[in-house]
Amino acid sequence: IFLYHGRAYPPDKGTFKGHAVWSGDVMKGDASITLQNVQFFFNGTYSCQVRNPPDFQGFAGEISLKVVQK
Repeated sequence: IFLYHGRAYPPDKGTFKGHAVWSGDVMKGDASITLQNVQFFFNGTYSCQVRNPPDFQGFAGEISLKVVQK
């Protein structure tokens, strides 16, 4: 969905264009993104992988998203 390499590169095409916004703080080790104006078809399991060798290497984290009607 999202790439950060020295700066944020939000998606410029595809499903998440205009929806994925960088909300992290690299200096604090926070690689968060925010999904705005979510749609029902965003439901699913997402993984996050951070690579910054040799400073940080680890396993991908996972989160499940369930979009419900307000």
